[in-house]
Amino acid sequence: MSIGEGCNNFCSYCIVPYVRGAERSRDAKDIIKEVKDLAARGFKEITLLGQNVNSFKLKTYNLKLTTSNRANDFVRLLEALNKIKGIERIRFMTSHPKDASTELFEAMRDLEKVCEHLHLPLQSGSDRILKLMNRGYNAAHYLKLSESYRKIVHGGSITTDVIVGFPSEREADFKKTVEMMETVRFESAFMFKYSPRPPAKSARLKDDVPADVKQRRLQKILDLQCKISEEYNKSLVGATVEALSDTFHAKDKSLITGRTRTNRITLFDGDKDCIGSLVNVKIGSATPHALKGRRV
Repeated sequence: MSIGEGCNNFCSYCIVPYVRGAERSRDAKDIIKEVKDLAARGFKEITLLGQNVNSFKLKTYNLKLTTSNRANDFVRLLEALNKIKGIERIRFMTSHPKDASTELFEAMRDLEKVCEHLHLPLQSGSDRILKLMNRGYNAAHYLKLSESYRKIVHGGSITTDVIVGFPSEREADFKKTVEMMETVRFESAFMFKYSPRPPAKSARLKDDVPADVKQRRLQKILDLQCKISEEYNKSLVGATVEALSDTFHAKDKSLITGRTRTNRITLFDGDKDCIGSLVNVKIGSATPHALKGRRV
């Protein structure tokens, strides 16, 4: 469910501010009403969506703090939603690194319904490229954020977005992206080759990284992330995880698909009666993209 529309960031590769306008937050009382209605209809999980959820701003609704004197408006919204009966899980995306904070991470730790999954787009590990992208942070700041999150939210996952082949990206710039991915060790990532999108500002730059170079760089980080994701997932073999049953597997109707609190896809035995419920699954095997186990 959307908690806001538009964006004020004007990342140089992005058209959102041009096609969706300036950032606008929904009224908190309308969000709370919608979530209560969803809970009454039997929904157990909600995902709060926004181009940058961290910059959500409260309007008329007077939200009482439940855990501390936290000032961040998005955190206060999470606290209010955490109190709604019937909702078992709360997710959100996307968090912009320039606005993410330890206050948010502490809320993820302290609010029992907020899932331990943070989507924090990196885009590049090169400060030069980040500046050209108008991202508003550097690699050191991003690394500090990721370290803080890992320390505060024990067992939490971080996923990300990465763009390769941005105009003027050199091998040295790309190497810094690879090094950042090796250091942070994301649980998964969305990875793309740069392409110009007018009227975004970067479309005025020369798209000078050859197509074959973009493809080579993309394949390298795809392979790297696949290896890291597989290592994470295989570390869970033998463990028992909580999964929210979603639907039948597309190819094997004897299996149910679900997601863990850390947003890992999980396959397990089940029937239509368990869809929509939280189940414990003992993991027996894993691939880079999914866990597989049996209900316990």
